[in-house]
This record gives sequence, C-alpha cells and structure tokens, in this order.
Amino acid sequence: MESSRFERTVRTESSEIFAIYGGARRVGRIDLHYGRFEVHGTLLLEVDLTDDELQQVIDQIDEELVQTHDPEREDF
Repeated sequence: MESSRFERTVRTESSEIFAIYGGARRVGRIDLHYGRFEVHGTLLLEVDLTDDELQQVIDQIDEELVQTHDPEREDF
C-alpha cells in the first residue's frame, strides 16, 4: 500500500477524527482523543491490510498526527 493520507473530518478542543486514504481508496479512520499528557486513539479499518501495511499506517499516524499534536493550541 502506498503512503497513507489523512483528511480531518471532525475537530474539537480535545479530539479529532481523520479519514485514512491509501491512494484513492478510503481504508479507515482514526479517532484521536487528547488528554493533558497523553493521546488515546481508536483505529477503525474498512479493508483488510497485511501486518506490514497495518504497521506502516500506525507508524505514519504516530509521526504525522500524534507526535505533532500541540496541547496548547490557541485556535479555539
């Protein structure tokens, strides 16, 4: 599977939901819930992925969405 693309569909002060696309097809979604010091996520897949593809998606979520989260956002 090629690199995933994330499209935000919902955003609140403490959570975000992203649709996950692999190329042109939607492969799932990730719900992220932000605590003061942690981020919790629920990954929902709509297609079957190999173990390697799943790990690639998880790693990309961690790098692009979780680690870049700024708990002190000023845009709310």
